[in-house]
Amino acid sequence: MYNISNLLHDDKLNIEYLEDISKTLYYSTGISVTVLNESNNSIYSFGGNTSILDSFDDVLYGLTNHIYKIQARAINGISTFTTIYGFSFITAIIANENNYYGAILLGPVLTEQPSERIINEILKRNNLPLSKRSIVENAIKKISVINNARNFYVCKLLNSILSATPLLEQDSFGVNLKPEEINDDYIFENTTEVANYNYGLERLFMSKVSSGDIETVKNLFKDQIKTLYFTNLGTESLRPVKNNGIVFSTLLARAAITGGVEPDIALSHADLYTKKIEDIYRYNELINVIEQMVLQFTDFVLQTSEVNHVSVVKKVSKYIHSHLSEQIRLNDVAEYVDLSPNYFSSLFKREMGIAFADYVNEIRIKESQFLLETTDYSIVDIAVAVGFNNQNYFTTIFRKHTGTTPKQFRMKSSIK
Repeated sequence: MYNISNLLHDDKLNIEYLEDISKTLYYSTGISVTVLNESNNSIYSFGGNTSILDSFDDVLYGLTNHIYKIQARAINGISTFTTIYGFSFITAIIANENNYYGAILLGPVLTEQPSERIINEILKRNNLPLSKRSIVENAIKKISVINNARNFYVCKLLNSILSATPLLEQDSFGVNLKPEEINDDYIFENTTEVANYNYGLERLFMSKVSSGDIETVKNLFKDQIKTLYFTNLGTESLRPVKNNGIVFSTLLARAAITGGVEPDIALSHADLYTKKIEDIYRYNELINVIEQMVLQFTDFVLQTSEVNHVSVVKKVSKYIHSHLSEQIRLNDVAEYVDLSPNYFSSLFKREMGIAFADYVNEIRIKESQFLLETTDYSIVDIAVAVGFNNQNYFTTIFRKHTGTTPKQFRMKSSIK
């Protein structure tokens, strides 16, 4: 949800402000932007691919129903609308409880490489001759292909922009722009992309969050993450730091879910921290909240792991007792508790202080002691009953655990 008051002027679309938003979005994402009025007709467009709307009359077929469904759920909102041709548009509805004023569309984009099906569908639905095929193909190839992750972050950026207070004309952020520099060709021809992010470090950091390694997370945040992602750039605006904080809230939620935290818990806390970040206007306070967020998500994983580990051990113990007379293999038990054999082996030894195979033998021997004391079964039958098919091996393991043979143990028990 976002406040549409900035988008309206005298109860009509504020075209000047929407034009500024369109340019901001296009130069930030490279995705074309179109503004629609209450009749869903284009009244303003910015970017290279908006001409697709003029090329095919039915390219936005179904948009009205899409908007109606959104309005039925909420007054306004952001979502993705996919057309009959497979073109996707990120849509921001401009409406209140009484009126629908229009929408902002980012797109078209494709979520996968253009296929023959899309091209054939366009030719067929628009009654175009095959001679136009190359024109259609060239038009389609100019459309950006973005994955779901980028789509998600573009939606978050759009929501942040629509929720923000309009900038004043004097807000130049320290950039001295010349009139001739404010055009598409200059901006894209004179821009060199710089890799500001260390994705290897980011993956390492999130993997440590997923494993609940709170000490390593603390050190990485203090020594590297804080400097790389959350440095105060010296401007009056905290927007870049806030944006990175909001992105991190989502990444941390995903890492926590990977670490076993319930999705509802992780996602609700991501939303909570997003709101906290937006409400802060001092750099030091903002950094403290971001660090608190990092540590809390890691602690969630740690607490969940401890609970899950206890649950796993109990489940394994029950399994062993239920299958004592059978062959019990580590791989089978690991599969039973839905863990990899290596991880299960290390987890079991860490939690129980004993290797899995030794623990199984310990349980077998304790059960055999009980049977030797309370029944008249032969030693061979008892060995088989507790999972030893070879009496000599049973005797060897029994002596290792008790210091005596099964026969000697029974004799001593009968004397008592």
